[in-house]
Amino acid sequence: MRLRAHDQAARAKALDDAIHESFRRGLAARVILCEGNRRRVDELGKSASSVARRHLDVAEWYVHAYDSRTGDCLVVREVEPEDSGGAADGDVEYDEDATYDEVQNRAIKTRRGQQRFRRQLLDAYRKSCAVTGARVVELLEAAHIVSHSLMTDYSTRNGLLLRTDIHTLFDLNLMSVDERCVVHVSRTLSNTDYWQYHGKRLKTIPDRSEDQPSAMGLARRHESFREAESDR
Repeated sequence: MRLRAHDQAARAKALDDAIHESFRRGLAARVILCEGNRRRVDELGKSASSVARRHLDVAEWYVHAYDSRTGDCLVVREVEPEDSGGAADGDVEYDEDATYDEVQNRAIKTRRGQQRFRRQLLDAYRKSCAVTGARVVELLEAAHIVSHSLMTDYSTRNGLLLRTDIHTLFDLNLMSVDERCVVHVSRTLSNTDYWQYHGKRLKTIPDRSEDQPSAMGLARRHESFREAESDR
């Protein structure tokens, strides 16, 4: 029983990670449809749900909203979000009592803002990753310096254009940029290729001062990195 519960927990975690990644990057998801007898929550202790038949849906599904605190999500069949370039940092938060339309409208507004935000950063950073200098546009994402969940700010000064993997490390507080635009990499990554960026200045910075990253925002974000690093 314990082994089965562990296996189910691992599969649930993998599913949650996949949904989050699909939402964050605006990727389509494939869904397996099941036919059978689904038990109510109050019946699960007495008997399990049964599946008579299952098949892979030919249509693509898209994650329009995701709450990282609860794992709640909104997945819509054959309706692509307004922006396929990735969701805003911090996900889309919504109340438990929110209606389907409210959740969908909030997700669309967030993605529209993120779409404009990415275009601004692509122009300001000359389609080049701020940290690595990579120029594969399909892999470049708009990262908020001050998280979207803390403050709604789509100004270029609150953003960095980052390669997908660098963006992930930035979100996980495994990489940071201080107010001098110097890159800091977690010591837990000292034996990886990412360590080459530690202590180096950003490779790409916007030409216009009004587009350059906010020193105050970078300092605030870097303090969060330092706190996380001290706990590791």
